Amino acid sequence: MKNGELNVDGVIISSRDVPITLPNLKYGYRSEPFQWNELREIIEVEKDLAKLSRSETQQRDYEVFRHHLRLQYNSAIDYILISKLGFDRVQKNGLWHAEPRLADFGEVRKVLVPNDFPYYMADGIVHYVLWKTKETVTAEDINEAREQLRTMMKLDDILHWVNPPHLKSLPEIDHVHFLCLLDKSCDFQKAS
Repeated sequence: MKNGELNVDGVIISSRDVPITLPNLKYGYRSEPFQWNELREIIEVEKDLAKLSRSETQQRDYEVFRHHLRLQYNSAIDYILISKLGFDRVQKNGLWHAEPRLADFGEVRKVLVPNDFPYYMADGIVHYVLWKTKETVTAEDINEAREQLRTMMKLDDILHWVNPPHLKSLPEIDHVHFLCLLDKSCDFQKAS
């Protein structure tokens, strides 16, 4: 890597000075981190997932990442298949492609990983995503992921949700979001 470049899970960020436009959000960007009780209200009571957002700075970082991803990968699907689900990568016409293609892949594969660009949340809250190829995530998959999270970290609580179709970033690969409230005795810097 060249001096000043940053590798974010397989995407080389060569410059932060790139042309991006921040999306207009129904509820705007967060100026204060979400607290656990607020997240619970949004996810379980209101069920208004459009309220979940990043700060402007976090969104800018995400958009810079997406800009560089588009220059290096055939698609965001290829990126997820390679970086999260362990598919091989091959370069064609200067872009990384997942091998095999998702349409040609016959087996179910799932993985639970930290979200690279979580929402703006208070210390002690971590965001994970369960990705699954070829099938819809089931209640059993969700329960297994919750147990896996409880094994990985000392937790007080877990929330999960599936985005409605209009909010799904990658509808081709089923996925579920998990927010984990770390036990108050945890060192938040090490757990996030």
